[in-house]
Amino acid sequence: MAVMRMPRLAGARSSAGTREIAPPGGGPPAADSQGITGAAPVPSETDLAASPRFAVAAILAIAGGWGIVVLTHPGNTWPAALKVNGDMASFALFYVAAQAIERLIEPFSQLFLTTSETRKELDSNVARALATGDDADGQAAAKKQDELNRKRGERTLVLWAAATVLGMLLSGFAGLYFVSAILATGSSISPALDVLVTGLVIGGGSKPLHDLITNVQKTKEKKEDPPETSP
Repeated sequence: MAVMRMPRLAGARSSAGTREIAPPGGGPPAADSQGITGAAPVPSETDLAASPRFAVAAILAIAGGWGIVVLTHPGNTWPAALKVNGDMASFALFYVAAQAIERLIEPFSQLFLTTSETRKELDSNVARALATGDDADGQAAAKKQDELNRKRGERTLVLWAAATVLGMLLSGFAGLYFVSAILATGSSISPALDVLVTGLVIGGGSKPLHDLITNVQKTKEKKEDPPETSP
């Protein structure tokens, strides 16, 4: 079967100004597997204008949530820190909190900034570009891919901000302080700052916390092992 190659734009002098089209369902770009390259201009500022707005909105939402927690705890009215048995249990507590918040916002994440329709349109455009080899179809598919990437980024920002705000609320009203849990005895930190850091840690998701727990556990086991058994 003959292999088609879609023509590049007349203004594209090198591959730096082109964009490869990913086939439907993921996988390597079509140019890698089919020998087809879709040329498209670099997205303009208008194409990416939504992302900075969402980034600013996410930061303002986190700042607002932190402000609410701080204002509702004037002076020294912060709740006592939660205590659990064992160092590893302390880290596990934050992992459970991150998991709970992820599960809480997961159903709501399907109600806004969905990408399913954009993905369907992208698959359709890619299929059309592969079938016709027309440069215009290639550009349309590349622009749709940019749109999909932008929407995914915006969705990630919204979910991160929501998880961070919920994490700060949980920290400020339940006494879940991440920094205090890892500080040496006798050390201290402002509860307001601890709430902010705790919210950001929880908002980062359960995977980083899981990795941290695993690394701490391995380090602890290595210290407890006799030197003769160390690799």
